[in-house]
Amino acid sequence: SSLEIPTTSALETMFVRICLSHGLLQEALTIINTHLPLVISAQKEALPANDPQLINNFFDMNSLLIEHYIDLDDVQTCTEVFSTLESSLRIPQRFYTKLISALFARAHYEDALEVFKFHLQEESGQTSLSLFFSGIQICRMLKDIEQAEKIFRTAMDFVSVQQQKYLAVLYWNALRDVDGQDIANEFWDSLTISLPEKPEIIAA
Repeated sequence: SSLEIPTTSALETMFVRICLSHGLLQEALTIINTHLPLVISAQKEALPANDPQLINNFFDMNSLLIEHYIDLDDVQTCTEVFSTLESSLRIPQRFYTKLISALFARAHYEDALEVFKFHLQEESGQTSLSLFFSGIQICRMLKDIEQAEKIFRTAMDFVSVQQQKYLAVLYWNALRDVDGQDIANEFWDSLTISLPEKPEIIAA
């Protein structure tokens, strides 16, 4: 089999990772900013760029940058990076997933929820099961059952019946944590989708 040569942007993504791991933030920013006009152009013209992975790698670079800022506990700059991208580009779902996961992993639940709500508002039809999972889990950590219910009800319009079952278990767990077993069981009994009698079986 022929040797697969990494694309230019893939190599530069690796270089951004190296720069950030060695504290060379300015060098990483220079590489990312050089790519921005190319990616804007590629998205606007809806044409494949010379480098087919240009757009994916650009967002991978920015994922690394955002994780760097979150590690420094600088969520404000992280939010500014996201706002800059959002104002000029169509943001792919996997970037939302990485950003929300990074914020969630470092216990920035309010910020993670804001990004999730923004994504839901922009393109709820494109939201993946894993993102809906994250949204309900974030609300569970924040004990925000009202928002968890909104996410659960929204998800019902976009996921398969099998996926609805898993999300129902997740929401049932959140209800049980915050409002108690009786309220959680009332919700379970009210569901119209075919579910097992005991959520614990698939919640475990």
